Amino acid sequence: MVAAAGLTLCERLGDFSAVALSERKRDPLNQLASRERLVASRFRFSRGSWYFDRKETCDISDLREVRHVANIRSVVLVADVSDVAAEAVPAEALAERLVEAADWNHALQDLGQLSCSLRTCRVVARKLRKMDGPKLAQELSRCLAKRFAWRVQRPGRTADVTVHAKVKSGRLLLEVALLKHGKAVLGGGWPHQAMGHVEAWAMAAALRIRPGDVVLDPMCGKGSLLLEAATWFPDATFQGCDLDKSQLKLCRQNFRWLGRKAVLKRGDVTRPFGIPCRDKSVDKVVTAPPWNRQFRVKGDLEDFYRKMFQEIFRVLRPKGRLVLLASGGVVRRCLSRALDASQVAAASVTAERRFRLSPAIEGLILVLDVADTAVPAAPEPPAHLANSTRRIYDHWRLLRAQRFPPLESCVEPPQTWLARLWEWLTSR
Repeated sequence: MVAAAGLTLCERLGDFSAVALSERKRDPLNQLASRERLVASRFRFSRGSWYFDRKETCDISDLREVRHVANIRSVVLVADVSDVAAEAVPAEALAERLVEAADWNHALQDLGQLSCSLRTCRVVARKLRKMDGPKLAQELSRCLAKRFAWRVQRPGRTADVTVHAKVKSGRLLLEVALLKHGKAVLGGGWPHQAMGHVEAWAMAAALRIRPGDVVLDPMCGKGSLLLEAATWFPDATFQGCDLDKSQLKLCRQNFRWLGRKAVLKRGDVTRPFGIPCRDKSVDKVVTAPPWNRQFRVKGDLEDFYRKMFQEIFRVLRPKGRLVLLASGGVVRRCLSRALDASQVAAASVTAERRFRLSPAIEGLILVLDVADTAVPAAPEPPAHLANSTRRIYDHWRLLRAQRFPPLESCVEPPQTWLARLWEWLTSR
Protein backbone atom coordinates (compact mmCIF):
# COMPACT_ATOMS: atom_id res chain seq x y z
CA MET A 1 0.00 0.00 0.00
CA VAL A 2 1.14 3.54 -0.79
CA ALA A 3 -0.10 6.80 0.72
CA ALA A 4 -0.98 9.50 -1.80
CA ALA A 5 -3.01 12.68 -1.50
CA GLY A 6 -4.22 11.64 1.94
CA LEU A 7 -5.38 8.22 0.68
CA THR A 8 -3.93 4.77 1.10
CA LEU A 9 -3.53 3.30 -2.38
CA CYS A 10 -3.69 -0.47 -2.82
CA GLU A 11 -2.22 -2.78 -5.42
CA ARG A 12 -4.56 -3.31 -8.35
CA LEU A 13 -5.70 -6.83 -9.19
CA GLY A 14 -5.14 -5.98 -12.85
CA ASP A 15 -4.89 -3.19 -15.39
CA PHE A 16 -8.44 -3.95 -16.51
CA SER A 17 -11.64 -5.24 -14.97
CA ALA A 18 -14.53 -6.95 -16.70
CA VAL A 19 -17.97 -7.72 -15.27
CA ALA A 20 -18.47 -11.48 -15.61
CA LEU A 21 -21.52 -13.00 -17.29
CA SER A 22 -22.21 -14.93 -14.10
CA GLU A 23 -21.25 -14.49 -10.46
CA ARG A 24 -20.31 -18.19 -10.32
CA LYS A 25 -16.74 -18.75 -11.48
CA ARG A 26 -17.48 -22.31 -12.65
CA ASP A 27 -20.46 -21.24 -14.74
CA PRO A 28 -19.95 -22.45 -18.36
CA LEU A 29 -20.22 -18.85 -19.59
CA ASN A 30 -17.30 -17.82 -17.38
CA GLN A 31 -15.34 -20.81 -18.61
CA LEU A 32 -15.62 -19.35 -22.10
CA ALA A 33 -14.05 -16.11 -20.83
CA SER A 34 -11.24 -17.93 -19.02
CA ARG A 35 -10.15 -19.49 -22.34
CA GLU A 36 -9.68 -16.07 -23.96
CA ARG A 37 -6.29 -15.44 -22.39
CA LEU A 38 -4.53 -15.07 -25.74
CA VAL A 39 -4.97 -11.28 -25.52
CA ALA A 40 -4.53 -10.92 -21.77
CA SER A 41 -2.30 -12.09 -18.94
CA ARG A 42 -2.92 -12.76 -15.23
CA PHE A 43 -6.59 -13.52 -15.91
CA ARG A 44 -8.21 -13.89 -12.45
CA PHE A 45 -11.73 -13.95 -11.02
CA SER A 46 -12.90 -12.07 -7.91
CA ARG A 47 -16.41 -11.31 -6.67
CA GLY A 48 -18.22 -11.45 -10.00
CA SER A 49 -15.52 -9.67 -12.05
CA TRP A 50 -12.48 -10.64 -14.06
CA TYR A 51 -9.19 -8.76 -13.59
CA PHE A 52 -6.33 -9.01 -16.03
CA ASP A 53 -3.26 -7.26 -17.46
CA ARG A 54 -2.93 -6.49 -21.13
CA LYS A 55 0.04 -7.95 -22.95
CA GLU A 56 2.57 -5.45 -24.26
CA THR A 57 1.95 -6.47 -27.88
CA CYS A 58 -1.83 -6.14 -27.48
CA ASP A 59 -3.74 -3.06 -28.66
CA ILE A 60 -7.02 -1.85 -27.14
CA SER A 61 -8.84 -3.04 -30.27
CA ASP A 62 -7.54 -6.56 -29.61
CA LEU A 63 -9.44 -6.63 -26.33
CA ARG A 64 -12.65 -6.88 -28.34
CA GLU A 65 -11.73 -10.54 -28.78
CA VAL A 66 -12.54 -11.10 -25.09
CA ARG A 67 -16.19 -11.50 -25.98
CA HIS A 68 -17.60 -13.44 -23.05
CA VAL A 69 -17.71 -10.62 -20.53
CA ALA A 70 -20.29 -7.88 -20.09
CA ASN A 71 -17.78 -5.03 -20.45
CA ILE A 72 -14.12 -4.05 -20.07
CA ARG A 73 -12.95 -1.12 -17.95
CA SER A 74 -9.57 0.40 -17.18
CA VAL A 75 -8.78 0.38 -13.46
CA VAL A 76 -7.29 3.80 -12.58
CA LEU A 77 -7.37 3.68 -8.78
CA VAL A 78 -7.80 1.27 -5.85
CA ALA A 79 -7.84 2.97 -2.46
CA ASP A 80 -8.47 1.80 1.09
CA VAL A 81 -11.53 3.73 2.30
CA SER A 82 -12.40 1.61 5.32
CA ASP A 83 -11.59 4.56 7.58
CA VAL A 84 -12.73 7.34 5.26
CA ALA A 85 -16.45 6.68 5.72
CA ALA A 86 -16.08 6.59 9.50
CA GLU A 87 -14.32 9.97 9.50
CA ALA A 88 -17.14 11.44 7.40
CA VAL A 89 -14.75 13.19 5.03
CA PRO A 90 -16.67 15.77 2.93
CA ALA A 91 -17.46 14.53 -0.57
CA GLU A 92 -15.76 17.58 -2.13
CA ALA A 93 -12.43 16.88 -0.40
CA LEU A 94 -12.60 13.13 -1.06
CA ALA A 95 -13.34 13.66 -4.76
CA GLU A 96 -10.36 15.98 -5.16
CA ARG A 97 -8.07 13.42 -3.49
CA LEU A 98 -9.35 10.58 -5.68
CA VAL A 99 -8.97 12.49 -8.96
CA GLU A 100 -5.48 13.61 -7.99
CA ALA A 101 -4.30 10.15 -6.95
CA ALA A 102 -5.74 8.18 -9.89
CA ASP A 103 -3.58 7.13 -12.85
CA TRP A 104 -5.54 8.47 -15.84
CA ASN A 105 -2.82 8.27 -18.51
CA HIS A 106 -3.34 4.73 -19.82
CA ALA A 107 -7.13 5.00 -19.69
CA LEU A 108 -7.14 8.25 -21.67
CA GLN A 109 -4.75 6.77 -24.23
CA ASP A 110 -7.09 3.81 -24.70
CA LEU A 111 -10.10 6.11 -25.00
CA GLY A 112 -8.19 8.19 -27.56
CA GLN A 113 -7.93 5.12 -29.78
CA LEU A 114 -11.70 4.65 -29.59
CA SER A 115 -12.71 8.26 -30.24
CA CYS A 116 -11.16 11.31 -31.87
CA SER A 117 -12.51 13.68 -29.20
CA LEU A 118 -13.33 13.47 -25.50
CA ARG A 119 -15.57 16.31 -24.43
CA THR A 120 -18.05 15.07 -21.82
CA CYS A 121 -17.80 13.00 -18.64
CA ARG A 122 -20.01 11.30 -16.09
CA VAL A 123 -19.37 9.38 -12.88
CA VAL A 124 -21.60 6.46 -11.88
CA ALA A 125 -21.37 5.61 -8.16
CA ARG A 126 -23.05 2.45 -6.90
CA LYS A 127 -22.56 0.08 -3.96
CA LEU A 128 -20.70 2.68 -1.89
CA ARG A 129 -22.24 1.46 1.39
CA LYS A 130 -21.94 4.22 4.03
CA MET A 131 -20.66 6.82 1.56
CA ASP A 132 -23.03 9.26 -0.12
CA GLY A 133 -22.94 7.86 -3.68
CA PRO A 134 -24.88 10.57 -5.58
CA LYS A 135 -22.97 13.37 -3.85
CA LEU A 136 -19.59 11.74 -4.45
CA ALA A 137 -20.47 11.09 -8.12
CA GLN A 138 -21.45 14.74 -8.55
CA GLU A 139 -18.21 16.00 -7.01
CA LEU A 140 -16.06 13.53 -8.96
CA SER A 141 -17.69 14.68 -12.20
CA ARG A 142 -17.00 18.30 -11.28
CA CYS A 143 -13.34 17.59 -10.46
CA LEU A 144 -12.81 15.63 -13.69
CA ALA A 145 -14.39 18.39 -15.77
CA LYS A 146 -12.16 20.96 -14.11
CA ARG A 147 -8.95 18.95 -14.53
CA PHE A 148 -9.41 17.87 -18.16
CA ALA A 149 -11.55 20.77 -19.43
CA TRP A 150 -14.52 18.46 -20.04
CA ARG A 151 -18.20 19.14 -19.64
CA VAL A 152 -20.37 17.16 -17.22
CA GLN A 153 -22.90 15.29 -19.37
CA ARG A 154 -26.58 15.84 -18.74
CA PRO A 155 -28.75 12.95 -17.43
CA GLY A 156 -30.12 10.71 -20.15
CA ARG A 157 -27.22 11.34 -22.54
CA THR A 158 -24.18 9.15 -23.18
CA ALA A 159 -20.89 10.66 -22.02
CA ASP A 160 -17.56 10.30 -23.83
CA VAL A 161 -15.86 9.33 -20.57
CA THR A 162 -17.80 7.25 -18.02
CA VAL A 163 -16.12 6.54 -14.69
CA HIS A 164 -17.53 3.87 -12.37
CA ALA A 165 -16.96 4.17 -8.62
CA LYS A 166 -17.67 1.20 -6.36
CA VAL A 167 -16.53 -0.25 -3.04
CA LYS A 168 -15.41 -3.87 -2.66
CA SER A 169 -14.15 -5.24 0.66
CA GLY A 170 -13.44 -1.79 2.04
CA ARG A 171 -11.60 -0.65 -1.10
CA LEU A 172 -12.86 1.97 -3.50
CA LEU A 173 -12.26 1.33 -7.20
CA LEU A 174 -12.37 3.90 -9.98
CA GLU A 175 -12.80 2.31 -13.42
CA VAL A 176 -13.09 3.97 -16.83
CA ALA A 177 -15.50 2.27 -19.25
CA LEU A 178 -13.85 1.21 -22.52
CA LEU A 179 -15.76 -1.60 -24.22
CA LYS A 180 -19.15 -3.20 -23.66
CA HIS A 181 -21.84 -5.49 -24.98
CA GLY A 182 -25.25 -4.07 -25.71
CA LYS A 183 -27.98 -4.98 -23.21
CA ALA A 184 -29.89 -6.89 -25.87
CA VAL A 185 -26.88 -9.14 -26.54
CA LEU A 186 -26.39 -9.87 -22.85
CA GLY A 187 -30.05 -10.81 -22.59
CA GLY A 188 -33.25 -8.84 -22.56
CA GLY A 189 -32.68 -5.36 -21.21
CA TRP A 190 -35.67 -4.02 -23.11
CA PRO A 191 -37.78 -1.32 -21.47
CA HIS A 192 -40.78 -3.68 -21.39
CA GLN A 193 -39.69 -7.22 -20.61
CA ALA A 194 -41.79 -10.32 -21.22
CA MET A 195 -40.40 -13.72 -22.26
CA GLY A 196 -36.95 -14.89 -21.18
CA HIS A 197 -34.15 -14.28 -23.66
CA VAL A 198 -32.77 -17.85 -23.72
CA GLU A 199 -35.97 -19.54 -24.88
CA ALA A 200 -36.64 -16.62 -27.24
CA TRP A 201 -33.19 -17.12 -28.78
CA ALA A 202 -33.77 -20.89 -29.12
CA MET A 203 -36.99 -20.22 -31.02
CA ALA A 204 -35.33 -17.64 -33.26
CA ALA A 205 -32.45 -20.05 -33.95
CA ALA A 206 -34.93 -22.81 -34.81
CA LEU A 207 -36.39 -20.60 -37.54
CA ARG A 208 -33.11 -20.75 -39.51
CA ILE A 209 -33.56 -17.13 -40.61
CA ARG A 210 -31.79 -16.15 -43.83
CA PRO A 211 -30.99 -12.63 -45.08
CA GLY A 212 -34.09 -11.11 -46.69
CA ASP A 213 -36.57 -13.42 -44.92
CA VAL A 214 -39.87 -11.96 -43.74
CA VAL A 215 -40.42 -13.02 -40.12
CA LEU A 216 -43.85 -12.63 -38.53
CA ASP A 217 -45.19 -12.92 -34.99
CA PRO A 218 -49.01 -12.82 -35.27
CA MET A 219 -49.42 -12.49 -31.47
CA CYS A 220 -46.36 -10.38 -30.75
CA GLY A 221 -47.39 -8.77 -27.45
CA LYS A 222 -44.40 -6.74 -26.23
CA GLY A 223 -42.28 -8.25 -28.99
CA SER A 224 -39.86 -10.50 -27.08
CA LEU A 225 -39.54 -13.08 -29.86
CA LEU A 226 -39.16 -10.52 -32.62
CA LEU A 227 -36.68 -8.46 -30.58
CA GLU A 228 -34.44 -11.46 -29.91
CA ALA A 229 -34.60 -12.47 -33.58
CA ALA A 230 -33.81 -8.91 -34.70
CA THR A 231 -30.81 -8.80 -32.34
CA TRP A 232 -29.15 -11.87 -33.85
CA PHE A 233 -30.51 -11.85 -37.42
CA PRO A 234 -30.62 -8.14 -38.40
CA ASP A 235 -30.74 -8.77 -42.17
CA ALA A 236 -34.33 -10.05 -42.08
CA THR A 237 -37.59 -8.08 -42.20
CA PHE A 238 -39.76 -8.27 -39.08
CA GLN A 239 -43.51 -7.91 -38.81
CA GLY A 240 -45.79 -8.22 -35.82
CA CYS A 241 -49.47 -7.91 -35.04
CA ASP A 242 -51.60 -8.13 -31.94
CA LEU A 243 -55.20 -7.53 -31.00
CA ASP A 244 -54.22 -5.39 -27.99
CA LYS A 245 -53.26 -1.80 -28.91
CA SER A 246 -51.46 -1.25 -25.61
CA GLN A 247 -49.20 -4.26 -26.26
CA LEU A 248 -48.36 -2.93 -29.73
CA LYS A 249 -47.42 0.42 -28.19
CA LEU A 250 -45.00 -1.28 -25.79
CA CYS A 251 -43.59 -3.34 -28.66
CA ARG A 252 -42.90 -0.17 -30.67
CA GLN A 253 -41.09 1.33 -27.70
CA ASN A 254 -38.96 -1.80 -27.37
CA PHE A 255 -37.97 -1.73 -31.05
CA ARG A 256 -37.19 1.98 -30.81
CA TRP A 257 -34.88 1.22 -27.88
CA LEU A 258 -33.22 -1.57 -29.86
CA GLY A 259 -32.70 0.73 -32.83
CA ARG A 260 -34.30 -1.69 -35.30
CA LYS A 261 -37.34 -1.37 -37.55
CA ALA A 262 -40.43 -3.55 -37.54
CA VAL A 263 -43.84 -3.32 -39.19
CA LEU A 264 -46.38 -3.51 -36.37
CA LYS A 265 -50.14 -3.56 -37.02
CA ARG A 266 -53.27 -4.56 -35.21
CA GLY A 267 -54.60 -7.98 -36.18
CA ASP A 268 -56.67 -10.94 -34.98
CA VAL A 269 -55.15 -14.34 -35.66
CA THR A 270 -58.47 -16.15 -35.16
CA ARG A 271 -60.43 -14.31 -37.88
CA PRO A 272 -60.24 -15.04 -41.63
CA PHE A 273 -57.77 -12.56 -43.11
CA GLY A 274 -57.24 -11.21 -39.59
CA ILE A 275 -53.47 -11.11 -40.06
CA PRO A 276 -52.73 -7.98 -42.14
CA CYS A 277 -50.51 -9.82 -44.64
CA ARG A 278 -51.05 -11.08 -48.18
CA ASP A 279 -51.37 -14.79 -48.91
CA LYS A 280 -48.04 -16.64 -49.06
CA SER A 281 -46.03 -13.50 -48.19
CA VAL A 282 -44.19 -14.62 -45.03
CA ASP A 283 -41.13 -16.89 -44.85
CA LYS A 284 -41.00 -17.65 -41.12
CA VAL A 285 -43.54 -17.40 -38.29
CA VAL A 286 -42.65 -17.47 -34.60
CA THR A 287 -45.18 -17.03 -31.82
CA ALA A 288 -46.22 -17.97 -28.29
CA PRO A 289 -49.98 -18.62 -28.30
CA PRO A 290 -51.96 -18.45 -25.05
CA TRP A 291 -52.27 -21.55 -22.86
CA ASN A 292 -55.23 -20.36 -20.79
CA ARG A 293 -52.83 -19.55 -17.94
CA GLN A 294 -51.59 -15.95 -17.87
CA PHE A 295 -53.62 -15.09 -20.96
CA ARG A 296 -57.00 -16.76 -21.53
CA VAL A 297 -58.91 -17.12 -24.77
CA LYS A 298 -62.61 -16.64 -25.41
CA GLY A 299 -64.24 -19.98 -26.01
CA ASP A 300 -62.58 -23.33 -26.56
CA LEU A 301 -58.76 -23.49 -26.62
CA GLU A 302 -58.63 -26.13 -29.34
CA ASP A 303 -60.94 -24.07 -31.55
CA PHE A 304 -58.67 -21.06 -31.01
CA TYR A 305 -55.64 -23.07 -32.15
CA ARG A 306 -57.48 -24.42 -35.21
CA LYS A 307 -58.39 -20.92 -36.41
CA MET A 308 -54.84 -19.78 -35.60
CA PHE A 309 -53.29 -22.50 -37.75
CA GLN A 310 -55.58 -21.76 -40.69
CA GLU A 311 -54.69 -18.08 -40.66
CA ILE A 312 -50.96 -18.62 -40.16
CA PHE A 313 -50.71 -21.16 -42.98
CA ARG A 314 -52.61 -18.73 -45.22
CA VAL A 315 -49.76 -16.20 -45.02
CA LEU A 316 -46.89 -18.70 -44.79
CA ARG A 317 -45.07 -19.43 -48.04
CA PRO A 318 -44.39 -22.94 -49.33
CA LYS A 319 -41.36 -24.43 -47.54
CA GLY A 320 -41.97 -21.92 -44.77
CA ARG A 321 -41.45 -22.63 -41.09
CA LEU A 322 -43.53 -22.08 -37.96
CA VAL A 323 -42.05 -22.22 -34.45
CA LEU A 324 -44.41 -22.31 -31.45
CA LEU A 325 -43.88 -22.07 -27.71
CA ALA A 326 -46.23 -24.48 -25.96
CA SER A 327 -46.39 -26.66 -22.87
CA GLY A 328 -46.95 -30.34 -22.35
CA GLY A 329 -50.18 -32.08 -21.43
CA VAL A 330 -53.47 -30.44 -22.40
CA VAL A 331 -51.93 -27.67 -24.50
CA ARG A 332 -49.85 -30.11 -26.56
CA ARG A 333 -52.86 -32.35 -27.22
CA CYS A 334 -55.03 -29.38 -28.20
CA LEU A 335 -52.37 -28.22 -30.66
CA SER A 336 -52.13 -31.67 -32.25
CA ARG A 337 -55.88 -31.98 -32.72
CA ALA A 338 -56.13 -28.40 -34.00
CA LEU A 339 -53.35 -29.00 -36.53
CA ASP A 340 -55.13 -32.10 -37.84
CA ALA A 341 -58.43 -30.20 -38.04
CA SER A 342 -56.84 -27.26 -39.90
CA GLN A 343 -56.61 -29.48 -43.02
CA VAL A 344 -53.14 -28.31 -44.05
CA ALA A 345 -51.84 -31.56 -45.47
CA ALA A 346 -48.30 -30.30 -46.13
CA ALA A 347 -47.72 -29.07 -42.55
CA SER A 348 -46.08 -31.38 -40.04
CA VAL A 349 -44.14 -31.23 -36.79
CA THR A 350 -40.48 -31.80 -37.64
CA ALA A 351 -38.90 -31.13 -34.21
CA GLU A 352 -39.92 -30.95 -30.59
CA ARG A 353 -37.78 -29.69 -27.71
CA ARG A 354 -38.81 -29.88 -24.05
CA PHE A 355 -37.19 -27.67 -21.42
CA ARG A 356 -37.86 -26.37 -17.93
CA LEU A 357 -39.63 -23.02 -18.37
CA SER A 358 -40.12 -22.62 -14.62
CA PRO A 359 -39.90 -24.93 -11.60
CA ALA A 360 -43.56 -25.87 -12.12
CA ILE A 361 -43.96 -25.63 -15.91
CA GLU A 362 -42.34 -27.67 -18.66
CA GLY A 363 -41.97 -25.64 -21.85
CA LEU A 364 -42.17 -27.10 -25.32
CA ILE A 365 -40.81 -25.67 -28.57
CA LEU A 366 -42.55 -27.08 -31.66
CA VAL A 367 -41.14 -26.67 -35.16
CA LEU A 368 -43.60 -27.11 -38.05
CA ASP A 369 -42.66 -27.07 -41.72
CA VAL A 370 -45.10 -26.56 -44.56
CA ALA A 371 -42.94 -28.91 -46.60
CA ASP A 372 -39.78 -30.89 -45.99
CA THR A 373 -37.00 -28.32 -46.15
CA ALA A 374 -34.17 -30.77 -45.43
CA VAL A 375 -32.75 -28.24 -42.94
CA PRO A 376 -32.04 -29.06 -39.27
CA ALA A 377 -34.96 -27.75 -37.29
CA ALA A 378 -33.24 -26.51 -34.14
CA PRO A 379 -29.89 -26.50 -32.34
CA GLU A 380 -29.38 -30.21 -31.73
CA PRO A 381 -28.39 -30.99 -28.12
CA PRO A 382 -25.77 -33.67 -27.45
CA ALA A 383 -27.13 -37.16 -26.88
CA HIS A 384 -26.57 -37.06 -23.11
CA LEU A 385 -28.78 -33.94 -22.88
CA ALA A 386 -31.67 -35.19 -24.98
CA ASN A 387 -33.83 -36.26 -22.03
CA SER A 388 -32.84 -33.51 -19.58
CA THR A 389 -35.12 -30.45 -19.73
CA ARG A 390 -32.86 -28.36 -17.49
CA ARG A 391 -29.64 -29.26 -19.29
CA ILE A 392 -31.15 -28.43 -22.68
CA TYR A 393 -31.94 -24.92 -21.41
CA ASP A 394 -28.34 -24.54 -20.21
CA HIS A 395 -27.13 -25.86 -23.57
CA TRP A 396 -29.11 -23.17 -25.40
CA ARG A 397 -27.73 -20.54 -23.02
CA LEU A 398 -24.19 -21.65 -23.86
CA LEU A 399 -24.83 -21.74 -27.61
CA ARG A 400 -26.22 -18.22 -27.46
CA ALA A 401 -23.13 -16.94 -25.63
CA GLN A 402 -20.81 -18.59 -28.15
CA ARG A 403 -22.30 -16.32 -30.82
CA PHE A 404 -21.57 -13.08 -28.98
CA PRO A 405 -20.27 -10.40 -31.36
CA PRO A 406 -17.12 -8.37 -30.63
CA LEU A 407 -17.37 -5.80 -27.88
CA GLU A 408 -18.38 -2.32 -28.95
CA SER A 409 -16.91 0.99 -27.84
CA CYS A 410 -18.41 2.77 -24.86
CA VAL A 411 -17.68 6.06 -26.65
CA GLU A 412 -20.35 6.88 -29.19
CA PRO A 413 -19.35 8.71 -32.40
CA PRO A 414 -20.13 12.43 -32.35
CA GLN A 415 -23.63 13.28 -33.59
CA THR A 416 -24.62 16.13 -35.85
CA TRP A 417 -27.19 18.60 -34.60
CA LEU A 418 -29.74 17.02 -36.97
CA ALA A 419 -29.16 13.55 -35.49
CA ARG A 420 -29.52 14.92 -31.97
CA LEU A 421 -32.77 16.64 -32.97
CA TRP A 422 -34.15 13.42 -34.43
CA GLU A 423 -33.19 11.48 -31.28
CA TRP A 424 -34.99 14.06 -29.14
CA LEU A 425 -38.13 13.96 -31.30
CA THR A 426 -38.38 10.16 -31.38
CA SER A 427 -37.84 9.82 -27.62
CA ARG A 428 -40.83 12.00 -26.74
